[in-house]
Amino acid sequence: MKSKANTTKLDTFIKQARELILQNSFEEANKIIQTILELDSNNLESLFFKGFIESNSNNLETAKKYLLKALSINPQHIASINEIALLYARESDFDQAIMYFEKLVVLDPGYISYSNLADVYNKSNQDELAISTYQKALDFNTDDPYIYSPLGYLYFRQGDYQKALENFSKVIALNPSQRDVNLFIGEIYNKFNYVVKAIEFYKREISFHPDNANAFAQLGSALQKIGFIEESVINFKQAIELLKLQNSPSLQSQYNFLLYLLNHSPSSSMEEILEIAKNYYKDCFPEIAQSQNPPVQYQHKPKDFITNKKIKVGYISKYFFSLTGERWILDLIQHHDKSKFEIYIYHDNIKQDETTKSFEEFSDKFTNVSELDDLNLANLISSDGIDIMVDLLGHINGNRLSAFVFKPAPVQVSWFGYFGTTGLPQMDYVIADAQVVKINESHHFVEKIYRLPHSYCYFKPPKISCSIEEPPILKNGYITFGCLSRFNKINSYILDIWSRVLNSVPNSKLILKDKVLKDNEFRTYLKNFFVSRHIGEDRLILETDESFDQYFNAYNRIDIVLDTFPYGGGTTTMHALLMGVPCISLEGSRWVSRGGGPLYNRLIEHCELIAQTEEDFIKMAVKLSQDREKLIFYRSELPKKFLSSPVCDPISYTKNLEEAFLKIWQEKCTTYSEVL
Repeated sequence: MKSKANTTKLDTFIKQARELILQNSFEEANKIIQTILELDSNNLESLFFKGFIESNSNNLETAKKYLLKALSINPQHIASINEIALLYARESDFDQAIMYFEKLVVLDPGYISYSNLADVYNKSNQDELAISTYQKALDFNTDDPYIYSPLGYLYFRQGDYQKALENFSKVIALNPSQRDVNLFIGEIYNKFNYVVKAIEFYKREISFHPDNANAFAQLGSALQKIGFIEESVINFKQAIELLKLQNSPSLQSQYNFLLYLLNHSPSSSMEEILEIAKNYYKDCFPEIAQSQNPPVQYQHKPKDFITNKKIKVGYISKYFFSLTGERWILDLIQHHDKSKFEIYIYHDNIKQDETTKSFEEFSDKFTNVSELDDLNLANLISSDGIDIMVDLLGHINGNRLSAFVFKPAPVQVSWFGYFGTTGLPQMDYVIADAQVVKINESHHFVEKIYRLPHSYCYFKPPKISCSIEEPPILKNGYITFGCLSRFNKINSYILDIWSRVLNSVPNSKLILKDKVLKDNEFRTYLKNFFVSRHIGEDRLILETDESFDQYFNAYNRIDIVLDTFPYGGGTTTMHALLMGVPCISLEGSRWVSRGGGPLYNRLIEHCELIAQTEEDFIKMAVKLSQDREKLIFYRSELPKKFLSSPVCDPISYTKNLEEAFLKIWQEKCTTYSEVL
């Protein structure tokens, strides 16, 4: 039995230990606690204090021992239950953490116990339990932004953006500078294409947290959606600099977006794009880039480098499904000569549909690789014995260029999806054509250029339910210009040129169609832009996205398409030609400004639609607007010519592509023999 003196002494020691712990003087507190436990090894408060100190010193197993002993003495000791629950949560042992926190909310229901339990439900992806438990915490405290924040994230994760916005708005009302909250509010507005509002919140996040790389990237992404390309490029460059300092795994994706954006920028050059593509390689793969002997995963032996064999060709993309895959690639896979080539498809997407089944049917081997990391993907390609590995995305988001760095195939080719250099020395070739990459422009690429005879791409014309109508000027009495490209191609430079066209053609109108035109603030900006150039709002027809058939029908309301620059229309230009609508294009000095209208108009022998200067562009538009007979002629002539062009011929295109593969492989075999 303890004496009264001993009890008083213990109480004094416990009081001293508590005060030292509150001061974070753990070492001094620990000495006193050791003394207490020598006097009374079952002293509940000291066992808890010891567990608390060990836990905060990251001695987690020792902490558990003392906390569990405290709970064996008093299973309802609230402080010990809370501490051991927090400890298990730190170890990501969520089942144990939940068990103890659930006990705690029964014994001591309150803001802290409910919020801690909700945090663990959240971390273990039990969203509904997390939401209901955070709500219970709010019953005790409605003024804590740190409850509204996770509630906002949970609703955001579930896709309930209205509730997410409500909770995030409460956070910034209580704490305007809380990290990432303004960023998420911007994301919500961006998802609904209220882009100007999104930009406002991204800028707020940056003003509070200038080290937030994601905020710069998201701001850049929003700016490009409405054609503010130069500002977008600046923000992505800033994001990349921050991500480099943070050694972030998202550095690759932001470099991809920057390179994609530079092709849209009127002020960028092929020299700058090449430099940044090389920096992408150096910054994203520093160990490999600095290595004297970069890795080579392919397992070919000397006997494999022969020309008289069936060549294994591998294709990788995330688009071996849906209309995208069917429109551009499926026919080519179907028409490959199986006596000369084995076709391997690497589908990098969990999504699959009927188009995916067709790819599987037409290939010799089809593999879904969406769950594989880069090294395992490279090992698979290598073990499949691929001779020529073809990347179909380049620097488009979702690419697997990082697997190509391991050199899983002896010949690696970039084709179709991206219009420039990858920057990877492991990429051997880029497939282009003589129109989009001139003979004297090869120095803009780290890869060799293989030029197809007609067009770098093939296009399968879609089935169109609407009929081609006469030029709308015949019933309207005025010319209607139009552009149905996304606004990331419509920058202030091209808007200014279009304004000059409209001013030169009295009473003419302009149709623009994109989902960002849902944003009233952006519509106001756009109207003001044209009004400042003496073009009234009544001459603008601004529309949001519509169904596929409605989209095609819009061409029946357009007399002349005005192309974008420097990134010209691709698919939209093809669609215009299919509907008999002439597209006036401005040919530039890079692939993206040559590969749309200039390429297609040249292939169908209508070079009168290709401008070389701004003044030519304006003069051509004005001249054509005055020639009704020509517009009627184009309505019937352009669809026939385009459908019979090499771009729409899958059999001849596949033969040209196969000839490229045969020559590329022959060159590899010759080079290999010479080395031996």
